[in-house]
Amino acid sequence: MSRKQAARARPGKAEAERKRDERAARRALARERRSRARAEGEDDEDDGGCGLAEQLRGLGLRLREVPGDGNCLFRALGDQLEGHSRNHLKHRQETVAYMIKRRGDFEPFVEDDVPFEKHILFRVLGRCH
Repeated sequence: MSRKQAARARPGKAEAERKRDERAARRALARERRSRARAEGEDDEDDGGCGLAEQLRGLGLRLREVPGDGNCLFRALGDQLEGHSRNHLKHRQETVAYMIKRRGDFEPFVEDDVPFEKHILFRVLGRCH
């Protein structure tokens, strides 16, 4: 049995991923608290108190860290939209569907030597060559 098949066969894979996400969220929260404690009393660098964290707060969002595992963009979307990052695959799929539907908006930003379809398949969907 291959590693991939063994991983699929393991019971509780979703539970393990949930626990890993929770640990990462706790670590990020602890880092955020330490950073905030260090910065208390200090203004944002000459921006009149309008730093990124403050701008995000105004939009109902928060500055948070997510695991850098190749799904970080989609984990960040889930974290801000749903309060957790477990549905990163759903967000990846919805993003791809949107990009395909609005191809004309995204195609000009794909590298010249990479066809749009290949960019979607390999870079956005994360498939191997």
